[in-house]
Amino acid sequence: MPDGSSWSAAFPTLQDAFDAVVPANETIILVAHGVYRPAPPPTGDTRNRSFEFSVDWTNVRVIGGFLGLPGPAGEDPDNPDGSPVRTVLDGSPYMDAGNQIDAALHVVAFPESTQTPSFPPQLSLENLAVTGGRANDDGSQLGNYGRGVEGAGILIESRGNVLLDRVTVVDNWAGLESSMVGFDESHGGGIYVNQGGLLASTRLRSCTIRDNHAELGAGIYCEGGAALRGGNCRFFGNGRLEMSANPASGLAPQCLAGGAIYLHRQTDSKWNNSLIYDNVARESGGGLHWEPYPNNNPGDYEHSMTHCTVTLNVILGDDQGGGTFAPSTMRGAGIHVSEAGQDQGTKRFYVNNSIVYGNRVGREITVVGNSTSGLSGAFVRCDFSDVGQVGEIDVSVTSTLDVGVELTPSCINQVPFFMDIPGRDFRLRGLMMSNPSPCVDTASSALIGLDIVDIDRDTFTNDDLALDFSLMNREATTSGGAAVPDMGAYEQ
Repeated sequence: MPDGSSWSAAFPTLQDAFDAVVPANETIILVAHGVYRPAPPPTGDTRNRSFEFSVDWTNVRVIGGFLGLPGPAGEDPDNPDGSPVRTVLDGSPYMDAGNQIDAALHVVAFPESTQTPSFPPQLSLENLAVTGGRANDDGSQLGNYGRGVEGAGILIESRGNVLLDRVTVVDNWAGLESSMVGFDESHGGGIYVNQGGLLASTRLRSCTIRDNHAELGAGIYCEGGAALRGGNCRFFGNGRLEMSANPASGLAPQCLAGGAIYLHRQTDSKWNNSLIYDNVARESGGGLHWEPYPNNNPGDYEHSMTHCTVTLNVILGDDQGGGTFAPSTMRGAGIHVSEAGQDQGTKRFYVNNSIVYGNRVGREITVVGNSTSGLSGAFVRCDFSDVGQVGEIDVSVTSTLDVGVELTPSCINQVPFFMDIPGRDFRLRGLMMSNPSPCVDTASSALIGLDIVDIDRDTFTNDDLALDFSLMNREATTSGGAAVPDMGAYEQ
């Protein structure tokens, strides 16, 4: 009888393995190659089917990519680096014994506990792909988790520590197909994060988030107060029109803001060594949009982006109603920060050792302020980065309010000269090549930052960020006897 104790006695389905988890035990579930579909409930709406990380679990890892063969050959994943992905969690429709099983609202779910745990659960999903989720409930069911138009790929509301490691989130849609503008009031086509509890967190390590769709945050939408960390991640194709034709309705869902990433009232997020490119939004934040508007949540909010490359993201400007958005509403093709709110807290976004260049239409980075008495603004500071045109749009504030974009003297405004833009190779051209990149040997060692998601896998997150996106050593070159890193995600 299958009991999951070996590959010879493996469970026939992934759901069987989930059902066998003893909540108090530390458990590792190894998943062989294949396509796995969450099963529908015995009765009720077949949309309400997800691979659920139970609120009772304390320490569970789900790891894909294994050969699944008896003996040593099956005990190690044959694709430890996550490429190509051979284990797929698929929420798309399928036929079962002649019955149509509809698309899953959420392919994977980390639901919220009604109680705050004394010790946050440690939950991880590793080395697999998540695809086919369609969070487009019209409100009649709202799914098992009360989220009808959020988190089609992965829904995260756990009060624990969630790790996504070498996970590809692809082709997930959130929203209602109810208007020509696109998906109405939907959040996080790929991933939706809203965690409560002071100790809760979500970490993304070496993940690929691509070709997902929602009105806000086509790739990932984050709100709430949990810590969000991302390292060595790649965001591309999210909200992109040519990837979003809906065969069922013929409509083309579009992202309004935050093509790759939308941060809403998030108190603390940090991104290292990540690529954000070819993402699309209609109005603001083709790459990243931050909406720090916490009317009822006074306090300080801070985000940072270190050694990231943000390029070729697009503000489309087309409202699909026969007109276009006014230039004053097309904000931040790379990064946009909206007005803060009525709490007098400080809102800071730091761009360090990064490249924000070649995003269009409009300016690379924008910030919106408000002159109404009592409203505080938000502030973006760029250090040792290559940044194109920036500016504040509709800013009319007094000198006491902290609003704007600051490029310190350490920043440059030059073509970064990537290795191969058509091939989407964003490594930098070396100093001995023709058209060498001005981003080589011009970053700051002091701003490298910490290895916040443990890219080097030494179990520490308080050591320096020693590796780049391709896992090469940082500060590999020297200038005047001192090691100097390069700007952007790659070290030349």
